[in-house]
Amino acid sequence: MKKNLIIAPNSFKECADSTETSELIASNFNTQVFDIQSFPLSDGGDGFLSVCKKKFNTRTILISIPKPYDSGTFDVSVEYSEISKTLYIESAKVLGLNIIPPDKRKPAVLNSKGLGVLLNQAANLLPELKKISIGIGGTGTNDLGIGAASECGLKLLDENNAELEPLPINYINAVKLVMPANKYKFTIEAVVDVDNRLLGEHGATRTFAGQKGASGEEIEVMEKGFENICNLLKANSIITSADNLNGAGGGLAAGLQSFFYAKLKFSRDFIFNDLGINSIHKNGNIVITGEGKFDLQTLMDKAPGVIIDYFRNSDSEVYVICGIAETEVLKKLQANVKVIEMLKYFSSAGESIKEFKTGIKKACNEIQNFTIM
Repeated sequence: MKKNLIIAPNSFKECADSTETSELIASNFNTQVFDIQSFPLSDGGDGFLSVCKKKFNTRTILISIPKPYDSGTFDVSVEYSEISKTLYIESAKVLGLNIIPPDKRKPAVLNSKGLGVLLNQAANLLPELKKISIGIGGTGTNDLGIGAASECGLKLLDENNAELEPLPINYINAVKLVMPANKYKFTIEAVVDVDNRLLGEHGATRTFAGQKGASGEEIEVMEKGFENICNLLKANSIITSADNLNGAGGGLAAGLQSFFYAKLKFSRDFIFNDLGINSIHKNGNIVITGEGKFDLQTLMDKAPGVIIDYFRNSDSEVYVICGIAETEVLKKLQANVKVIEMLKYFSSAGESIKEFKTGIKKACNEIQNFTIM
């Protein structure tokens, strides 16, 4: 009798997206021994589009938008489902840190204008469009979505009623907002992996802006600017409290909530319902999930954490393949979860990334040694 093998990894940064990783893992198992089901995952970040393409049988559309760091343009891919009339956008492909050169990573003077242009283009190209689903993650911007909203009519005015350029460094000087018109016929959904607040010590700016290239001084200016914008939103009765705004994507999720009336969809809901994990029987499986770095954040509704939680209190064997795992996260795992670090097969992290396929093969062989006994 064949063994049930569920393959459900997240993307491995710098190596492969989740769809490629799923195929690679599956290629290392004998289909005469294993009944394989693949569920490549995304929690809104890297690999969101490839997952949507595989799951929803979409067609790829290329749209020209502004680069996030200069006056140039580039073609960004999006995925469209003819059946559901839904367009899928990956924010990392539009505003990602990976597309911004290191010397241009200055989030205080970058914005999300490209996303606003993309929304306008989508409205023109697809008049039948019913919904846009945006995977939020991996952005190099920290602008509260104001750049995107400025392409749809939002204006920031200073004390002299002069219009400010929609850059985070200027938000602190805004005294008035001219809100964008709600002109879209489609709804917008933001898929987010964490429920972190927009403001505060653990908010968008103070937690992540430094990783995007902001200095300590710029972080404080942007934080105060975000606070100022939130006060103006409250004064305009757009929000009741900044505590309800999500900080994912440098505040992009919060901007989509405030200026585009977007609904949030947390990764757990997206993975369970949209990607169909909830259709899997919890018992009697061998489950493989994983990602590049396995740490405590993974258990906070990152894709592998959702899988681990789903098979909690089941008799399924869960294997987490990762590049490296933090010691603290290993202490919090249930008995049916085993972690396999690929770093142990190599002399350095750099080698493990370069030899990713070899690492996956070795990890799969190790899993088979555990399961075929």
